[in-house]
Amino acid sequence: MYFKIIIRSMLALLLIIIQISFISALPSWFSNINIVLVTLIIILVFGNFRTALLWAVIVGALWDMFLFSLFGLNIFALLISISLANFLLENFLTNRSLYTFLALTMFTSLLYELSIFLVTFLFSGYFISLKLPSNFWINELSKIAVNMILAFALFYIISFFSKRFKPMFLIR
Repeated sequence: MYFKIIIRSMLALLLIIIQISFISALPSWFSNINIVLVTLIIILVFGNFRTALLWAVIVGALWDMFLFSLFGLNIFALLISISLANFLLENFLTNRSLYTFLALTMFTSLLYELSIFLVTFLFSGYFISLKLPSNFWINELSKIAVNMILAFALFYIISFFSKRFKPMFLIR
């Protein structure tokens, strides 16, 4: 049991190091990739909700240690995003197809970014007006688009090696 925890913690640390040191240094829109969030969605769909929550807490805590933001902000945003993604997966989405995976990626990316923005806004002290930066929605759409492209590629890589995901297309 302890070996499993140590291995998961080391993998989570590796994921955070890749996110912070490699992906954030990529040019242009590629720096908007959130490999942590896409990995958590994969864990949610492949594994179960409990495992995804455990990973969200571990990765969120490690991420909070490396970033200069409110401590607990990433834990909170990841837990909210994964919890609502699980609700969506269990109650509204019917199968584990490409459409489901992309919808979860889009929903979770948007929810994660909005929760980060709202918590930062609430603790910033500017309660007078909620004024979004002029390019806020363009940045958010670019983050969602890049995460969906990554999820699309990972879906086909995983479906090549596994039988759990199958690309299903609706045919009349």
